[in-house]
Amino acid sequence: MKKYIIPILICCLTTLALVSCDSQFDNWRQLNETWIKNHESQLGQDADIVSYGITHTGLQYEVFHYGYGKVPKSTSKIKVNYKLWLYDGTLVQSSEDVELTLSNCVAAWQEFLPTLHAGSHCKIYAPAEICYGSDGSKSSEQFRIPPYSALTFEIELIDVWQQLPEEE
Repeated sequence: MKKYIIPILICCLTTLALVSCDSQFDNWRQLNETWIKNHESQLGQDADIVSYGITHTGLQYEVFHYGYGKVPKSTSKIKVNYKLWLYDGTLVQSSEDVELTLSNCVAAWQEFLPTLHAGSHCKIYAPAEICYGSDGSKSSEQFRIPPYSALTFEIELIDVWQQLPEEE
């Protein structure tokens, strides 16, 4: 009988910890859903917006200016200025002249940026599922995204060029 007490106690404590985590994740999920609904009602209200809409994944976008440069593909290198906010309005990151490969970006960028030309300026409101999802991001002390976080990105697509395959 005594040999069963410790495993039962461990199972109970583990279950309690998991239930606690689930309720925290449920709170984040609810915040994400509320944030998305609030933005749907405000979408396109700014006078500076030339285009706006919602994609099949729930990504909401507002385009301030359409450029006339190249259109990025998944393998393209891009140069951007961008700002990133959490659902509560907290500015998480602001970067200029950042060079990235589109395929290494969050799914929200991979979905929307190929609809724009270099020179475009937009704001996207992305649900957690196409950003960092249930894991969040802990890439550095200054750049932490909680799990289930809906995010806002303001992006200026400065330049696009094709990344050449690496030579062997």
